Amino acid sequence: MKEITQAFMNVLYSMRVQKKNITAITQLLWGNIQAMDELVKFIKENPKATESEILRKATEISKT
Repeated sequence: MKEITQAFMNVLYSMRVQKKNITAITQLLWGNIQAMDELVKFIKENPKATESEILRKATEISKT
């Protein structure tokens, strides 16, 4: 799980998401690989997504 989480965080880092938001997003989706995959899919489909859009999507995913 640690490797998956680190890879997930690296994706967020590559999108230039601030460290505090990477931490928040990771905590929102902690332990839910499917949710992490869904957010990565969103990022791939929206490569110009803003940090706030990514954070909003993570929040939306965490509520499902």
